[in-house]
Amino acid sequence: MDSETLVESVCREIIEHTTKRNAVLIFSSDVRHGNYIVETLKVKHEVDCGFVTGETLSEERDRLLQRFRSGDLKYLCNVNVMTTGFDAPNIDCVTLVRPTTSPGVFYKAVGEVSGFILVIRTAWYLISEVTS
Repeated sequence: MDSETLVESVCREIIEHTTKRNAVLIFSSDVRHGNYIVETLKVKHEVDCGFVTGETLSEERDRLLQRFRSGDLKYLCNVNVMTTGFDAPNIDCVTLVRPTTSPGVFYKAVGEVSGFILVIRTAWYLISEVTS
């Protein structure tokens, strides 16, 4: 999941498919992978992307979530943190850049989103509109 070519391709896909979206929540496979995604979005695409993990200090997490909810931050990457109990009604795209065979993990990540889901796995892409 961390190969340079793959991460750059994934980030390009995210940017291409979310130009008309307001709030994009990205799920990465682990902290290293998430850091790589955030850095690639910043350097290659000049996009500000926040990053939240289980180790993120609460003050920093609160600041990032406030920016994300207010629309000041369009992209927020996380490692299995923004699932059950996380509420941001402005999210109109969830991007899963991590493999899963668990329907439970998938549904927790997608939650109440009534927008666009971009699922990116190692070798294939599935893009689907979600109807409300």
